[in-house]
Amino acid sequence: MSKTHNTRGIMDSAEVKYILTIAEHRSISKAADALFISQPNLSRILINIEKDLGVKLFDRSCLPIKTTPAGEVCVKYCNQIDALLKSMSADIIGISRHNTPRITIGVPPVRGSYLLPLVLPVFSKAHPDIEVVIKEANSIMVSQMIETGEVDIGIFSLPQTPSNLSCIELLRDPLLLMLPPNHILAYSGSNGVIPSIPIDMIHLLDGESFVAINSPKSITVRLICYLETTYNVHSSIGIRTQSNVMTYRLCELGMGLAAAMGVAIRSVALQHYPCLYKVDNLHEIWNIGIRKERHLSDIERAFIDITIQESSKLLSQPFKVIK
Repeated sequence: MSKTHNTRGIMDSAEVKYILTIAEHRSISKAADALFISQPNLSRILINIEKDLGVKLFDRSCLPIKTTPAGEVCVKYCNQIDALLKSMSADIIGISRHNTPRITIGVPPVRGSYLLPLVLPVFSKAHPDIEVVIKEANSIMVSQMIETGEVDIGIFSLPQTPSNLSCIELLRDPLLLMLPPNHILAYSGSNGVIPSIPIDMIHLLDGESFVAINSPKSITVRLICYLETTYNVHSSIGIRTQSNVMTYRLCELGMGLAAAMGVAIRSVALQHYPCLYKVDNLHEIWNIGIRKERHLSDIERAFIDITIQESSKLLSQPFKVIK
């Protein structure tokens, strides 16, 4: 079936998508595959668009094809139109969702397990008629769910805050060095302020072995790389585990050093108060965010305010010690 062609010189949303897909793939055949239409049909659509506009948008004399000067302008505006359409859809989804008393929160599973038990009882007591839906995903996916409107509010930690989100910093979770009780730099662990490791003592970590979660992106890998690049201190991972709990327990037994986040280690019951050091200013930032320029309901504002209030308690909680 042939496509009804727009003869008014105005592109519709489908044509915007066609232009962007061709520009992305720089090939009409590849763009056609991505759009699930035939290559001849897409070529015909493009010819008709160019005929309406009175200019060539793509130079098809070379491979891969490239945009003409007019095509560059067209692609720029098509991107803006596409962003507006997505924003409109997300806003409409948000409005339709709030016809029912519900709020949807995106959060990484581990961070959610620390924070939400503090937040939800307070929120539910203040707003007992509101249903709370939790969607768990990693921080990158949470930020994407905020953008598409799949969640109303997201809690996440990323190296850089996405430019299309409005965020409030909840806390700075310090990356800590945990030492076994018999280590030369060990002190009697306390439940008080965590000291910074003396810079003139960092060289004593050279050649040390760590217990770490088995992941190439673990905080232990980050700490080892930082010590090597900043202080020329070389260390390695000697034992790999599947959980934070096992990592901390083996460190307590003298099986190696460990890296720990300030919030996470407070959730684990240990044999003794841990011997912890801050290493410079290494930390992870927890953010709570919404999509930019989106209208916040009173319920959403209340949830954000309560989350800010309760998150401040995470790093002041005492360490758990088995008695």
